[in-house]
Amino acid sequence: MRGYLKEMADDHVKDAGEFKAGMNRFSQEVTEFIKDEKYDNEEFSIRELFDAAVVGDPDNIHIDFAEGTDLVSIQEATARSVFPKITSSLIYKELIPAYESSLGDALQLCTVGSTTQAEYEYIAGTTAMPTLQAVEAGQNYPEATFAEKNVRIQMKKFGHIVSLEMETIMSDQTGKLLERARESGDIIGDHQHRFIIETIADIARNALGESSSTALYWGGSARTVYANDHSSWDEYTNDNLAATTSGDSTSEWGTMWSLLANMRNRQGGYIKAIPKWVICHPNLYPQTRKFLVSIGEPDTGNNANNFYSTLGIRPFITQYLTANTDWLMGDPKKQTQWLWYKKPNVQVQGASSDAAFERDIIARFKPNYYGGCGLKDYRFVVEGNV
Repeated sequence: MRGYLKEMADDHVKDAGEFKAGMNRFSQEVTEFIKDEKYDNEEFSIRELFDAAVVGDPDNIHIDFAEGTDLVSIQEATARSVFPKITSSLIYKELIPAYESSLGDALQLCTVGSTTQAEYEYIAGTTAMPTLQAVEAGQNYPEATFAEKNVRIQMKKFGHIVSLEMETIMSDQTGKLLERARESGDIIGDHQHRFIIETIADIARNALGESSSTALYWGGSARTVYANDHSSWDEYTNDNLAATTSGDSTSEWGTMWSLLANMRNRQGGYIKAIPKWVICHPNLYPQTRKFLVSIGEPDTGNNANNFYSTLGIRPFITQYLTANTDWLMGDPKKQTQWLWYKKPNVQVQGASSDAAFERDIIARFKPNYYGGCGLKDYRFVVEGNV
């Protein structure tokens, strides 16, 4: 597309018979080009777009760089044009792949939904139903009773501002803008990744500025997720803290497995907490991988058959667990809820006059997302902690 933007814009303006209408059509066509996965964003020319959309506007005849037009006037003319809209599409296309790469498989650890609540979402649920009873001939089926259970998930918006300077436009540094877009995607993906992991691990969540975790906010109070005994606020002990394990022996992995196998719901029935993930710090990945893929038990002299290698349990590696002490084994998706209020996007924010005057900022873009993460239960993940 480099070398053709001005020609495309002129054609649309000529066909429309009016600059604004023609540029709107031009914007639609260029935006569709940008969305096409086959289109290489590096071939885009910021300078050409600026010349076509801003300098080419008949209302901007006062803009003359040779005459040193003040940047505030240029910024105001830019904000009125299609330039910010097209450029934001360019940023979005670069941002999303970087975001997804940085986020990794973290959303697979959650049940994902959406909400219209901007501050808190209360998920209404029920405790386990009673077990089935025999019904004799002529008898009515017993009525199942439900007890309400609500957990609270806090919603927050997160984002930052990417600025586009006049120098970047005039020297046609498209690559510089795309690099910033990719860095923004990395930051957003890593931020959400950390938010999810700290929620599952029940540690103070950086995203919310917590001093102590409120990941499981049940019955009006924050609850401790990993403990040897939950009976002070739940019906059963349900030990989900293998407090003496180091995670590097068959017997210790067996302890975590056994704790999951003995979890009970609030009606006393056993639940199906089948491990699907082992979450650990990169420092512990070599040990974790041995237990998940090694045919033989890696810590025994007779190299007996390794039970875990046949189960398809996946490792999840994250820097946001304590480096040498924590493993999390289980099925976090069954107890972790991610709610979207607004998925990652790029908003155009007109640069203020001060920014244009003081720092040569012509346009600003705000990559952001709005969401929340919380726990609905504690029974489906066991922590191994030295």
